Amino acid sequence: MIFMVGLETKFEHIKKVGKEAVLVAVLGVPFPFLGGYWIGAAYGFSVPTSLFLGTVMTATSVAITAWVFMDMGKVHSSVSQTILAAAVIDDVLSLLVLTVVLATTGTGGDASVGWAVTKFVIFLCGIFPLFWWLVPKAIARLG
Repeated sequence: MIFMVGLETKFEHIKKVGKEAVLVAVLGVPFPFLGGYWIGAAYGFSVPTSLFLGTVMTATSVAITAWVFMDMGKVHSSVSQTILAAAVIDDVLSLLVLTVVLATTGTGGDASVGWAVTKFVIFLCGIFPLFWWLVPKAIARLG
């Protein structure tokens, strides 16, 4: 489902709604994280468990939203592009939150928070450009 939406989503559409999408995504991470943490703390969970609960709450379910937009034929509207781009950014931020939580709780190995975040950024900076370049070429070759 996400793959189908991805095929219909053009980078130019995402660039047009970039600022709004970033704002929505950045505001959409701390509130669920804090809410999940506070719920865990209210139920008496340990701090690491509450942090993981908050982390789980930050992830979005873009698949359902994308499918609804596809069914409505609104995938290319500015509102749907903003929501979908924000969901992608939100998921990347959620992975960053998970990286920090794993590093701070010691569950992610012996890496410091700084080194864990650095590896995350290096991975993103290497993978995203590669896929922006590689996937369109592969699709053109297959089609």
